[in-house]
Amino acid sequence: MASLGRKTCRLFGCCHIKKRETKFSQDLIWSLSSRKRYFHETTGEVKDKSRTQRQDNVLLDLIKYNNDLVSSSDPFYMMNHLLKNKLFENEHIVAFNKPAGFPMTYNPPKNIRNCDLVDRVVNLDGLLPELAERLLCTKLYVALPIDRMCSGVLILTKSEDYKEFLQKRFNSLKTTNQYLYQHWDALCVGVPDKLPAEKVKLYYNKEKFRDIYLPQTVFCTPSMNTRKRGNVMYTSLSGEIITKNEERGARSSHVRVSVTSASNHVIPAFLSESFAPILGDQEYFWRAVSVMGVKMSILKQIPSSGIPRPQELSKGILHNLGIKQGHVKNLPVFLHRSAVNIVFPKNDQQENFQIKAPLPDTFLLAKYKLLKDNQSEAECMERFAGGHRLKYNPSEEGGTTDGELGFKEWEKNIITDTSTKDS
Repeated sequence: MASLGRKTCRLFGCCHIKKRETKFSQDLIWSLSSRKRYFHETTGEVKDKSRTQRQDNVLLDLIKYNNDLVSSSDPFYMMNHLLKNKLFENEHIVAFNKPAGFPMTYNPPKNIRNCDLVDRVVNLDGLLPELAERLLCTKLYVALPIDRMCSGVLILTKSEDYKEFLQKRFNSLKTTNQYLYQHWDALCVGVPDKLPAEKVKLYYNKEKFRDIYLPQTVFCTPSMNTRKRGNVMYTSLSGEIITKNEERGARSSHVRVSVTSASNHVIPAFLSESFAPILGDQEYFWRAVSVMGVKMSILKQIPSSGIPRPQELSKGILHNLGIKQGHVKNLPVFLHRSAVNIVFPKNDQQENFQIKAPLPDTFLLAKYKLLKDNQSEAECMERFAGGHRLKYNPSEEGGTTDGELGFKEWEKNIITDTSTKDS
């Protein structure tokens, strides 16, 4: 078909509005503003700009699936999920891969007096009796808890004596040996500037800030007298960058950090002050900002308008993830406890071992979309595609490549897999 002029309309009599419509009165323009506006390309095709089609985003679907799982008031789904994701079990302990958002205890809302009228969200304390019955033991105890917004290894014991033994052992590894027994994986918005490869001892306190409900972790350099008095907390930390993306406007990285402290707030605070906050972190992301290309720390200079919530992401990060700024508030914290080392004393005849937890689906998919490296591609193919080939080729001259089409087909396979998961 011959190419039509830009001002020529194939559908004569349609209610389109030209861009240079200055001769009409303002009243006429207002009367026509409620109608649908069309624009014409050089080929003469008519497209409706007001009509928006829903685009399937697998990452948002996986996040919604996880949120529905952890916010359900029926314990059946969470019970089956934990049993399917059991990592390790012997005569003393049992370990699970906890999903992000699953609470340890039930915290009733403060603005409602009669909490019995509210459907209680399933929590670990409420599941322990039934979980112990399913595992054929009398009772279960939490030996190594994990924060609600984080995912990863959760260790329970089958007796109270062994719980006290493990907790004393973890404390001994921290105080005497400074052994890094916890290993965490984090997906960061940016690349950390200062990430020690060797073990470093950090001191921190809890301080209360304006517009923040709970006290936050603040690193400090205390004097020798303060250290001897025990008025400051400490931990040992080391880390490495697994993969990173140096693309301008979309810098991101996958970081692995090893610590001796059970506090989950040390890692987000440290990475945020290293100008690489964790994706989905709503508590510590404001610590460091970039002003006109210069990185600045605003720990003691909270803006007068308050701390922005939720986390503000750059356009490059949002484009790679395929989401909008309004979706950021629903993102989980991409901080995962991937491994815990169980180390016994030297005089004990038991062998040391390590409990590992695989990365969740949301972590793997977000990592692939942000970093687009070969390792992330292989992990995604192994987890989702089941052997389907997955390519990523940058588009040439603004066109769509076979790699992008293959990625869309691969995403459809993920949607079908998640819809039938745990059914």
